[in-house]
Amino acid sequence: MTGGQDAAARVWDLSTGLELRPALSGHTNTITDVAVERFADGTYVVTASRDGTARVWDLATGMVVGKPFAQHRRSVLAVAVGELHGRDIAVTGGEDNRARIWDLRTAQPIGEPLAGHRQPITTVALGELSSRPIVVTGSADGTVAVWDLQTQKQLGDPLIVAGGMQPQVQSVAMGVVDDAPVLLTSALLDARLWDLRTHRQIGPPLSGHSDDIRDAALGRVGGRSVVLTAGRDRTVRVWDLSADKPESGHSGSVQSLAANHGPGRSLCITGSDDTTARVWDLAAPHKFGAVLAGHTGAVTAVDVATIGERSLAVTGSSDTTVRLWDLSTSRELERPMVGHTNEVSAVAFAHTPDDVRIVSGSRDGTVCVWSLHGDLAFPVLTGHQGDVIDLAVGHVDGADSIVVGTEFSAFFWKYDPDRGQYVLDATLSAADIVGPRGTLNVHGVFIVRGRPVVLVARGTNAVQAWDVRTGKPYGKALLGHTERVASATLYSTSDRTTVATASLDDTVRLWDLDQGTEIGRPLPLSTLYPRPLLSMAPTGQTLGLIVSSANYIRVWDTSTLTPVGEPLGAGSNSCAAIAVGALEGAAVAVTGSSDSAIRFHELATGRQTAPHLPLRDHVLSLAVTRVDDQHLVLAGTRNTRGAVQLIRADTREISILDGHTDWARSVVADDTRGEPIAVSGGDDSALRAWDLRSGEPLGPAMVGHTNWIRSVAIGTRSALPTVATAAQDGTVRLWDLKRGQPIGEPLIQIDSAFTAVALSSTSDSAPDLVLAGDENGELRLWDAQTGIRTDVCPPSHDDSIQSLLLEQHGDSILGFIADVAGLVRVCDLTTGRILAEISLEANTNDIAFASSGILCVATAMGPIALQLNLPAECAL
Repeated sequence: MTGGQDAAARVWDLSTGLELRPALSGHTNTITDVAVERFADGTYVVTASRDGTARVWDLATGMVVGKPFAQHRRSVLAVAVGELHGRDIAVTGGEDNRARIWDLRTAQPIGEPLAGHRQPITTVALGELSSRPIVVTGSADGTVAVWDLQTQKQLGDPLIVAGGMQPQVQSVAMGVVDDAPVLLTSALLDARLWDLRTHRQIGPPLSGHSDDIRDAALGRVGGRSVVLTAGRDRTVRVWDLSADKPESGHSGSVQSLAANHGPGRSLCITGSDDTTARVWDLAAPHKFGAVLAGHTGAVTAVDVATIGERSLAVTGSSDTTVRLWDLSTSRELERPMVGHTNEVSAVAFAHTPDDVRIVSGSRDGTVCVWSLHGDLAFPVLTGHQGDVIDLAVGHVDGADSIVVGTEFSAFFWKYDPDRGQYVLDATLSAADIVGPRGTLNVHGVFIVRGRPVVLVARGTNAVQAWDVRTGKPYGKALLGHTERVASATLYSTSDRTTVATASLDDTVRLWDLDQGTEIGRPLPLSTLYPRPLLSMAPTGQTLGLIVSSANYIRVWDTSTLTPVGEPLGAGSNSCAAIAVGALEGAAVAVTGSSDSAIRFHELATGRQTAPHLPLRDHVLSLAVTRVDDQHLVLAGTRNTRGAVQLIRADTREISILDGHTDWARSVVADDTRGEPIAVSGGDDSALRAWDLRSGEPLGPAMVGHTNWIRSVAIGTRSALPTVATAAQDGTVRLWDLKRGQPIGEPLIQIDSAFTAVALSSTSDSAPDLVLAGDENGELRLWDAQTGIRTDVCPPSHDDSIQSLLLEQHGDSILGFIADVAGLVRVCDLTTGRILAEISLEANTNDIAFASSGILCVATAMGPIALQLNLPAECAL
């Protein structure tokens, strides 16, 4: 069934694509929605129209049944059909902001309109929840409401599914996923899945369309729950709800982080400059509860605690307010706490024998103590030298205590019951530790085993804890970082005090403060901007380390030094690089994403086969190979101090192939002669090669290009291993690996940059070919032996060529071509004919080909696998 702007509804035979009967005509304006339902006496169609009516049609006769539904005052935009206690009904939604329930047989309304939306109702759906018939309405006001169909009362608060200037909800659908009733909504550029019982969002948004989603549906394919979305970008996308995906998160940078272990649950809370806070269950790890939204500025301070049977959060913001939240409802408990005159930079829950209070510190230099009702409990604490940047609360010598940290000093306050207020007991400044001319930075304050402690960084890379009252060191100095320490935190138990530090040397390190020794190996840190945030809390049977940088939050198991689950808040990571290979007998795709992590996906199922592997910097290129009994992954990255990284997939050990002094944009591996090697090209204009058994360079850098090397390929030329390079200097070169020298002059010199190159490894029956693409979408093909351009070449693209592959099949050589706009083609290079093409409508970064006929594509939406169906003469 289709309805159109011609005011007609049409019935189609899907097996032939032909109309079954003349159009259903009667409306006088655009048909906006159609619904079909089979009842005991036949199949009926209900149409909604901008003429202000809905009509019922007998599908067998094509005739109108009864009178139009005509009580909406304006256009009818949505319709659904079902039953209510054996009574055939329809539900319509209109531009009058109301939904109406109708008796399908009498065309009479049932009860009063469902009113509550502030804008037109654009979509409706009927279903059941706990055996109760319900109707779901979506509106142009960006909300979705759930109604009891029998009582016509709204169930719970509306779901806020879209915001911004045009928040219109385009579609709603109900179904069951993993035995739970769910609601699917679409609005703007994404679709979202919700638990109908709790009204909480399930997983991240399904994002990838480049224009608005117009409709979405739930279904099952091959035993898997899937979502289909149709967009104005002319694409229909299929989403596997069972696939492993990172949890959605903040749209801005994380500004604050805290973790806490309560009865049965370890929680982490993050605050962002997107003005929201989010709470995460570290044991899952999936998002726990909805977004905490209410601040009008960046959320710059957070804490979370379990008090009695309630989980509470407190947040502070650059809007100068402090807010208290009940995590079971994600709502504020009291009015905002107002009193600071500058950004709130630290908050904490203070537990006393008789009560629980909130402590807040601000860049106005003050500390406030609040009751849970939002009132000041004590006089404001003043006299701090500089902005307050951290707080610690607890008990020292049995007294309620607060430790305050500023940039260069620490202050210790104790509660005096006789005076009924906090009294300053001790201070410790930079001059006390390093003298009047020394410098240090405070990274945090803590109460450790009943002692007020400040954690400071001295000089460039040394971290030391000091007792604020005695002015003496607490524990040993922590030495090991090779660059300045950017942040640090501390967690203490009865048997060990653990310190975590993040440094400009791109590592996070764990330390035993009592012994002054490092715990295990350093962990990679992908970015330092903004300053990374650290927190620790028990997660199950071990201590978890939470590291936040930018808008990624990664949880580490400190006993195994491996990540726990996917990063929190990563959303849909752009995939920058992809390679295929075999690990443990299974074909896998190895991907490098925008969160600086490598992931391993089984090609047969698409599922991850191992925890993700974080690297120090963004991945630009990947290669997979096997050396003896070891599976190796090579990554070209943006890390200028170790651009090429060698990963042993079996042990997850990472080593650096030293040489490049700038980014490594392309890396390839080869072992066709029994000598496993890696070759890489970088922004330092150099081509480098390594022996993968020893990890040693194969001679000095190969030079000849005068600008970035954008792409490297390895193949054969006259049966000898040869490397081809494409560079920003507008040249394509061939290289003799044995001599470490370019082979003659460049194949070509142009005014624009070459962006991709491929070199065939062919049998004696096929020529050795070089295919190169430039930033204008032009393609050029050469005979590698003669260096002469061929007469046949694939057609050009409209956008920059991003990745190229050459594969021999029989006597033909196939070229796989991907441009930056997402157009992927397979061409027969002997004829120049296009054998297959697809437009992915997403920025494409890399391609890799598996022998099973699967083409893997790295895109801004993530990795995609395409099963190729080519003409019989080129069957794969």
